[in-house]
Amino acid sequence: MPRAGPWASSPARRRRGARAEILRRWIERYGVPQALYVDAKSVFVRPGTVNELAAGIAPVTHFGRMCAKLGIRLIVAKTPQAKGRVERVHGTNQDRLVKKLRRRGIRTYAAANRFLGETYWPAHNARLAVAPLEAADSHLPRDPRLDLAQVFCLEEQRVVGNDWVVRYANRALQILPTARAKRCTGPKGRILVRETVTGAILLVAPTAAGTEQVLDWQLLEAAAHRPNYQAPRLPAPVPAPPPAPAGFTRAGQPLSALQMATRERWNQDVRVHIQRKQQRQRAGQAALAPLAG
Repeated sequence: MPRAGPWASSPARRRRGARAEILRRWIERYGVPQALYVDAKSVFVRPGTVNELAAGIAPVTHFGRMCAKLGIRLIVAKTPQAKGRVERVHGTNQDRLVKKLRRRGIRTYAAANRFLGETYWPAHNARLAVAPLEAADSHLPRDPRLDLAQVFCLEEQRVVGNDWVVRYANRALQILPTARAKRCTGPKGRILVRETVTGAILLVAPTAAGTEQVLDWQLLEAAAHRPNYQAPRLPAPVPAPPPAPAGFTRAGQPLSALQMATRERWNQDVRVHIQRKQQRQRAGQAALAPLAG
């Protein structure tokens, strides 16, 4: 499957998109399987969050949700030995397929997919396929009312804002307040945001009858979404007070004799400290001068 399109923006999305595309092509060719034997990767199963565990909600991944809509049961393999045959076949195909593609000079996804469908898999199945013990096909027919584009998509729940705006993927989606939208949802209502493989975004609101309604929306720019927003104003920096003149405090009051003596003693200590530091630096330079010569 080409690693391109809206689902290729991150490694996690690429993994979801690749497995969803494989399952979709399988269903279109053979029908809906009753179960899938998968490993415990995060694409198929995931641990529940704190809120889900507290509410007793079973955690579901995007791929698990797709399978649930199709009525497919996921059987998770707990040990690597359980899928040893699959892993060995994958290793064989990864070794042979790369060499065959290189020998034929295939460098594009379209040519690779064409080679897989027309040459590689027919020869592989003719050589290594094993006849099943029972000829009955266990695949189930796909429900014609079920749109695969609405199944194989990324789906997240969102809350409608008071301004009928939904936030998704750093974008503001303005729901058009049509009569259908007002019947299905409203401010603080929950809707589903679905992103298909082609990048189309659908806002879906469930109805009381158990059906779904697709809502009309338009994309808002950041400035249009918050027209009254103003950046916070930082307070102006307070200028440092000027140094107090000799014989006076910062408040402009004259110093007493004791304060004058204290200030003079402190200034004298500072001058002595600076002089001693300069003497040490000069002594160190004089000691290093013979070594440098």
